[in-house]
Amino acid sequence: TVCGFVLICVIFFFVGIFSLASLIISDSKVAEIKPQSVLHLQLDGILNEYVKDDPIGELLGNAYPQTSLKETLSAIENAKNNPNINGIYIESFNLTDASPAMLREIRTALSEFKKDGKFIITYSDHYTQGCYYICSEADKIILNPKGQIDWHGLASEPIFYKDLLKRLGIKMQ
Repeated sequence: TVCGFVLICVIFFFVGIFSLASLIISDSKVAEIKPQSVLHLQLDGILNEYVKDDPIGELLGNAYPQTSLKETLSAIENAKNNPNINGIYIESFNLTDASPAMLREIRTALSEFKKDGKFIITYSDHYTQGCYYICSEADKIILNPKGQIDWHGLASEPIFYKDLLKRLGIKMQ
């Protein structure tokens, strides 16, 4: 029993080292970008500054898709500076929880990308208001014929506290 246990431990040790070595070797390969390539961006899920990996959620199927603002802006900037990339294809699904400032940053980055004479094409089955705002910078916006645009518009209401504060005896300074 002890001999079998030691043998199994040695086998698992070498298999573990082999697995780690293959992971390190596979991560070191850089994808080659061929001429006349197009960057494919997918806008889906929650838009966050940074996205944490959730391998357990992905295995169990509980992970909600997330989009990283930092990675998206970095990809657009790298595509802008790469002469082999001619354009961007944006596939919009359901981008939620995105602040107007985040949406504006992505739209500004796309605007800078277009200044180099490159094209942007977008497609969606359903454009949310935020996605449509980002995609409005594109040269061509494609909507599925049976798709829809969820467009509510922006609104704000001023709140007047003058009479309330006067009744409470509070003076503004």
